[in-house]
Amino acid sequence: MKNILVILLLLPLVSFGQTAEDFFNSGKVKDSLKDFKGAISDYSKSIELDPDNVDHYTRRGIQSII
Repeated sequence: MKNILVILLLLPLVSFGQTAEDFFNSGKVKDSLKDFKGAISDYSKSIELDPDNVDHYTRRGIQSII
């Protein structure tokens, strides 16, 4: 049962093939449109995919204080 749940949760990432950069860029677009919650969500997804990228943490942190 757990395996099926994991597959269902990961399926959107695999099927759309979005990279950390894709989420980061999407966050920047949402940021410019004043969709700050959406931007934070996308920055968080980019961090999940590329936890070593300092820029992603920085942008998410800036959004968190606005």
